[in-house]
Amino acid sequence: MSTVGASAPRKSWSCCWPAWAAWAASCSSRSTSRRPSCAPTAWTCASASSPTASASRRRARNPLEDWKQRLAASSDGAPLDAFRDWARAKRPGRPVFVDCTSSEDIALAYPSLMEAGLHVVTANKKANAGQWSHYRKLRETASRHQRRFLYETNVGAALPVIDTLKNMLRTGDRVLRVEGILSGSLSFILGLTEEGVPLSQAVGTAMEKRFTEPDPRDDLHGTDVARKVLILARELGRQVELEQVTLDSLLPPDFDATGPLDDFLARLPQVDAAFQRRVETLRAEGKVLRYVGSVTEDGCFVGLVPVPLTHPLAAVKGGENALSFTSERYSPTPLVIRGYGAGAAVTAAGVLADVLRLVDGPLP
Repeated sequence: MSTVGASAPRKSWSCCWPAWAAWAASCSSRSTSRRPSCAPTAWTCASASSPTASASRRRARNPLEDWKQRLAASSDGAPLDAFRDWARAKRPGRPVFVDCTSSEDIALAYPSLMEAGLHVVTANKKANAGQWSHYRKLRETASRHQRRFLYETNVGAALPVIDTLKNMLRTGDRVLRVEGILSGSLSFILGLTEEGVPLSQAVGTAMEKRFTEPDPRDDLHGTDVARKVLILARELGRQVELEQVTLDSLLPPDFDATGPLDDFLARLPQVDAAFQRRVETLRAEGKVLRYVGSVTEDGCFVGLVPVPLTHPLAAVKGGENALSFTSERYSPTPLVIRGYGAGAAVTAAGVLADVLRLVDGPLP
């Protein structure tokens, strides 16, 4: 098995390289015959029997510890043509393209990568949350070329959300409602505000821990959660576009969130006082704020919801996700999945699990 991974424009790398480092370290630790080779634009983990193994050994002195410095010194983008040419020329047994970026350009390239013979494992939500036509093209291309397309980490990091939903549907269950906290970064941020931490400071802490998207506005506006809700709705067979998801931003509508990221972060303290007053008012009523996403027969919704302290979602914070599936089988008590859904370590574990599932399992 050979695995190649995409790099993206440098702005897309802030949350993906820790995941890559963890994945590559895990890959190399599974066997003494495997060593990762590192270049600024790609990771390659080659089996000892492959033609690239000797090259991997020669480049084994490229350590994982200084990837940040080498990445910062590099201006290279993602060599997608090189990946496609490599797959066509080498024809390895199970070539796997792993995308840990948030790049839309790379997501749009998946069909051509599959046509070249590569399977795709991705943590990038842009493909499954893009236009419906691209969503269908991905699945048609994968089927036509007998390639696997795995994306468990699109919702809930390493939590078995997508797999559970697929298994419910495969076995004939009818899912009536999906609801929960789908953003580990927002559960972390809102948990801090309950402790009296200003919203802007909580966002900064989440960024330092790499819990947020590369641009935290994707989290605060609800765009990232909306993508996850859209993905779940499409798994249920609904032909929905992102614009059809009803979205309530965590930020006030009159707040200027435009412009460069640094400028936005400098203005963010302007909302601290009003947001903290809202938190304290709800506390006096025995409630907390939670950012909830839901898919029902009436549509898709994403937004801030006051929930009583007695509600199960009130206890979900600190980077956790919690998701409930109400179906014909799981009713009135829903099936619930809960656990950490933010951070490089859990995301890397989910990506690696998809890679191992592809390597160990049958092909289409």
